[in-house]
Amino acid sequence: MAINVGTNMYAKATSVVEVSHTDSSGNADVIRCTVANLPTGAGYAVSCTAKATDSGAMYINTGTASSTTWTLMDTASTSLQLPEAATDSTTTTTTSLALTQNAVTSGIGLSQALNGLTTGQGHLISHTTAVIADTGSLLRVTSSSVDTGGATNGTLLDLQSSGQLAGTTARLDTILTTGGAMAITSSGVMTTTGNLLTLTANSATTAAGLLRVNGNGLTDGKGIIVASSSTGLTSTGRLLHISHTGNAGVSTVIAEVSSAAADETVVAQITASGLLAAGKILNISGVAMTTGTALSIANLDALTTGTGISLVSNSSDATARNLAFIHNDHASAVGAVALALRSDAVITTNFRKMMSFSNGTVTNTLWMGDGATSPNAALSGTAGDWLIGGDSGKGYFCTGTTNWTAFA
Repeated sequence: MAINVGTNMYAKATSVVEVSHTDSSGNADVIRCTVANLPTGAGYAVSCTAKATDSGAMYINTGTASSTTWTLMDTASTSLQLPEAATDSTTTTTTSLALTQNAVTSGIGLSQALNGLTTGQGHLISHTTAVIADTGSLLRVTSSSVDTGGATNGTLLDLQSSGQLAGTTARLDTILTTGGAMAITSSGVMTTTGNLLTLTANSATTAAGLLRVNGNGLTDGKGIIVASSSTGLTSTGRLLHISHTGNAGVSTVIAEVSSAAADETVVAQITASGLLAAGKILNISGVAMTTGTALSIANLDALTTGTGISLVSNSSDATARNLAFIHNDHASAVGAVALALRSDAVITTNFRKMMSFSNGTVTNTLWMGDGATSPNAALSGTAGDWLIGGDSGKGYFCTGTTNWTAFA
């Protein structure tokens, strides 16, 4: 079969419109004319294309064969005329719009300049009806290549704002009840410098919180949970690690828990439910400390029937042990005092109550005098009480009420 290609395939249909060919019904399928002379009325097939001989633009009949409507689909200078709207009501399980740009290396696959944007949206994806099930996503960015990058590392999602001083750079709004607003999951074996989330604000000074969790409606819920079932944590592993490497500060507080609770609330609680054999529930280490204080419990200035420190054990085991142990562990530390007690509360002018001992039935007290006054007739105690620092520095034991006998 031979196919002959002509050099002039257009024939005049009117004085201003030329037709290349028609369909089986005799309606024009391809025409050309000037923009001003685009024909109206009948005789032009649905999807008939028209080439504008003056502007070079392409038009398509989006009306009917009996009532023509010409829609611009391509200009001579660009491949898309905006504004443009398209509706796909047929695609269900395949791809509605696909762009393949495998040759792009240091270029840009899709670029939008929206310098006039105020209350509008640069890119809007809306969803109102169908339920998004497992594996479904309104927006998905995937990569199966080994993305390592250079000194700054390559990113799959990069949000940059170099001029915004207030407002919110990225925001999630939900009405979730049992779901999760954001999930970060890694199946890789992280080592050394790997991490799932990094917040860096090295120029921040009086910030209200680089990371804030507001939970004013919490009842039985938790604000922050760090969970792990690991049995392989080593001496250097941590579930929570706060590291401050600055060697100077002005009355600095590294970590603080504050509460305005006025009831039986526990402000901070540590619970160890396992045997913890040879372990420690709380370990404080200060190997370089000189004039500081390892543990300070101060400002208990409103105490009435409360207790500054309470240590209780209900173990029935008869093994020898200590509930409290203080050890000055260096023979040269001759100036160190293993335990120092001070009371500024003076009873009957000259005496202070220093310690109390009880077996649950009988309670005896260790008193301290001023070094010059006898407790006899001056201090009321309980039989068995002791006093140090009486007159001439003597020690006494109480035989009942204000009766005291000096130690020989």
